[in-house]
Amino acid sequence: MPRIKQVIHQYGRPTKATMSNGDVIEREERIYVPSSHTFYPTLDYDNHFVYYYKQIGSTLMCTCGSAAATFGYDAYRKYCSYGGEAVLGCVMHLQTGKHGDGST
Repeated sequence: MPRIKQVIHQYGRPTKATMSNGDVIEREERIYVPSSHTFYPTLDYDNHFVYYYKQIGSTLMCTCGSAAATFGYDAYRKYCSYGGEAVLGCVMHLQTGKHGDGST
């Protein structure tokens, strides 16, 4: 599967974003993940958000261009006070502390 890198530049806490192909995506507080049959809350980033991109199968992405995934509390506790079992977050941000576009 080809890697699609689409950085969507937003500032402030965006509620929607327009992708380079013209598709408009909206921020969701919880996203249903069919493979686990569960709704997961999304981490609340200031300038990016996680979304479910249906154009390339069923892929979780961040608007910074990085992939998104489900993380357990130990992985994201330094970024969020939410204490649930799992949450959806940007892979790049949780690994490096920065999004794919270099923002924090």
